[in-house]
Amino acid sequence: MTDIFISYSHQDEKWKDALQKQLQVLQLHADFNVWDDRQIEMGDGWLKEIESAIAAAKVAILLVSPDFLISEFVCRQEIPKFLARRSEDGLRVIPLVVEPCPWRAVDWLASMQGATKDNAPLSRHRWDSYELKHELSDVALTVFQLRVVLFPAMMRPLLAP
Repeated sequence: MTDIFISYSHQDEKWKDALQKQLQVLQLHADFNVWDDRQIEMGDGWLKEIESAIAAAKVAILLVSPDFLISEFVCRQEIPKFLARRSEDGLRVIPLVVEPCPWRAVDWLASMQGATKDNAPLSRHRWDSYELKHELSDVALTVFQLRVVLFPAMMRPLLAP
């Protein structure tokens, strides 16, 4: 089962790893399953694994950068599936701009509320700074709160006294 799918360009792996660290708190203490493509086992069919994880996800976090927006795989394979699931069954798609890029020129992205105020890029903060860690922590908390709102029956054991 995949609760949170992280979509990113491999050029932005450091951003994925920094976010993943914050999301691991949810994974370890709140029974969330966080997925990214580095979890694909040797010998597995990577496309099939990605498609299965997209189909099972409750939330998709998109790490938006110039590399993300020019990735043929992201644009032709992942984004259409995310947008279809968003329209058909309410997949929560959360853009998180990590580097300055012309995201406002991308129709599907320009109409979507991002994870940071005004979609300000995370790179505006110094790497490994308190501000950056705080912003990533806020993203993880927002995802946790979305899960509580979107899937309350799954959260009852966690919310019990």
